[in-house]
Amino acid sequence: MIEGSQIMVGDSLNKTGANLLIKALQENNINRMYGIVGIPVTDLARLAELRGMKYYGFRREDSAVNVAAATGYLT
Repeated sequence: MIEGSQIMVGDSLNKTGANLLIKALQENNINRMYGIVGIPVTDLARLAELRGMKYYGFRREDSAVNVAAATGYLT
């Protein structure tokens, strides 16, 4: 599980894959993630929410894809 103390080290972020992914998404103005709830996505979703992003979890892949597509179409 990702703890708050693991996110910040001094004045810089940890150089983990999850941190780099979320930073890249935010730099490209992506503030929502859609996916399936479960390990290992749970830790990534928690970190994303701690960094101000929204994570929408679904039980099936096709549901996540359909909602992401509809959101992209409407925005």
